[in-house]
Amino acid sequence: MKRFISILKKWLLLVIVTTVMLCCTAKNPDSRDAPKWQPVGQTIHLYSKENRSDLKEMNIGSNGEKIVITDYSQKLDTTLLPKKIITFELRDTIWYPFGNKNKDSIYFANAQTYSTNSNATRIVTGNLAYDQQQIQTFDLKSEYWTLVNDTMVARKPDATGWLQNLKLSADGNTMAIFSPVLVYSYSKVQVYSWKNKGWVLKGDPITIKNKAAIHYWAAKFYWNNVSINDDGSIITVANVYNYDNGPDAGQVKVFKHIDSTWQQVGNDINGTLPYQNLGTSVTIGKDDKSLFICSSGRYQKYQYLRYTLEDNTWTKHEDYIPNEFFDHPLMKLSDDGKTLITSKDYKEYSENTYDITIYSRTDTGWKSIGHFDENRDSLTEFILSDDQTRLFVMFAGFNDKYIKVFNTP
Repeated sequence: MKRFISILKKWLLLVIVTTVMLCCTAKNPDSRDAPKWQPVGQTIHLYSKENRSDLKEMNIGSNGEKIVITDYSQKLDTTLLPKKIITFELRDTIWYPFGNKNKDSIYFANAQTYSTNSNATRIVTGNLAYDQQQIQTFDLKSEYWTLVNDTMVARKPDATGWLQNLKLSADGNTMAIFSPVLVYSYSKVQVYSWKNKGWVLKGDPITIKNKAAIHYWAAKFYWNNVSINDDGSIITVANVYNYDNGPDAGQVKVFKHIDSTWQQVGNDINGTLPYQNLGTSVTIGKDDKSLFICSSGRYQKYQYLRYTLEDNTWTKHEDYIPNEFFDHPLMKLSDDGKTLITSKDYKEYSENTYDITIYSRTDTGWKSIGHFDENRDSLTEFILSDDQTRLFVMFAGFNDKYIKVFNTP
């Protein structure tokens, strides 16, 4: 009996020690147990050399085979307007630009903003010049971009009519265009459906009233204030300057297309404190009943919140990201809230290299799925392919801006 108790004690001690070690490993944000991801293809260097916009600049095809990126012409090139869109496709182990270069330069040079569908076979561009608003739609046909629709809308710019940005649904058949948020004014989100090779209105405009914008000249929609689900039936609209709960607390509303009209789903989601700027980015989950909302303000640089629709009420889920991740010099989250990258030794614009760890969200928390090292420059954007096997990262150095792509081993 004594021997049995002794063996039992040793077994319990072993279980406790093992559990503690596993817990420590799970809590360590810099665990290197996951494999090292390897570069695929060459580094893509861009002419722009620096970020000139607060808009998102990089998109990928959902299968991880295409890149769509905004860039600028060389500084001494006076024959084209400075901004353009470049598309790349992976062929064997090389990223090749594709499309008709001469036509593409003309097609995309006027684009102030653009959006793509999920497989990067449709690009919609928007441009506002003087009193004309231009929306152009291009489809990829036999490796060439073809203009399939060109819409010029004569309109006198006002507080509710300016083209600030546009968003395309994953299937490419729903488009939303939206205007800035200005002081004591209304902003409108107009939605369109693709029918018979053209865009037709999809319901009345969604009007967002702005009581006051504290920062007058900076008041505008962020690039991801408007989000569309895959089939274009649900839209979220965020006003980061709403002050129902204090100045710039922010607010998010969700709308669903029902009986040819846009009807609000659930309650208003309001920021809980002043200057939270709730809604700098909003993503709709694949189930159409979950939201991932980002914010930033004076009290916390980054805040990531997850909501689910329960009994027609949006319910917040606490502690989505462990606190230890926020202690790292580099911590970025994907738009859908499913991928997280961190670095403990990150130093912006340093000659020293640093290592980045990649995490994926699971039902039980965050799981490390890999890392890559030998990085030197500032990381500005990243996207993970749908199958979680390919990571696209945009870096910006002192005088260089480039894209690197990594594969799982």
